[in-house]
Amino acid sequence: MGLADPSAEHIESYLAESTLFIGEWANEWVAVAAVMIGETEMTLKNLAVKPEAQNQGWGTLMLTHLLDYAERSGLERVTVAISNSGVRHLMFYERLGFRIGGIEPDFFIGYDPPIYENGIRCLDRLHLWFDLQPSVGTRGGVTPRSQATRPPPG
Repeated sequence: MGLADPSAEHIESYLAESTLFIGEWANEWVAVAAVMIGETEMTLKNLAVKPEAQNQGWGTLMLTHLLDYAERSGLERVTVAISNSGVRHLMFYERLGFRIGGIEPDFFIGYDPPIYENGIRCLDRLHLWFDLQPSVGTRGGVTPRSQATRPPPG
């Protein structure tokens, strides 16, 4: 399973305090998400899809489910942090309406060995958010729920 964070220690640091969402198809898990839920926002800590199930819509389905859950729970925002080198991840989140909210320079500089994605060294962390309540901001791009009406073909 490809994880959003290659550091097992970092994953272990938040996993015990996270709420897990598991996506299943034909009695097998295909996607998993770890989130932390606060008073006004949900932070997506990790979203992973089994390699053989990738590029079939499972990540989109899981994320739209999380957005629906957060909205039904009365939360105002869903946030996620990705690396500067995660070009495909940035496209994925922006396509679903997330916006860049900030950049944390040199966040990954201490990783040993250094992390490379798409031939780019992972140095900075990008903070993205999706506003759920109109009073907080506007939704950009596509309304996610319209894309999650049925499971992807398996």
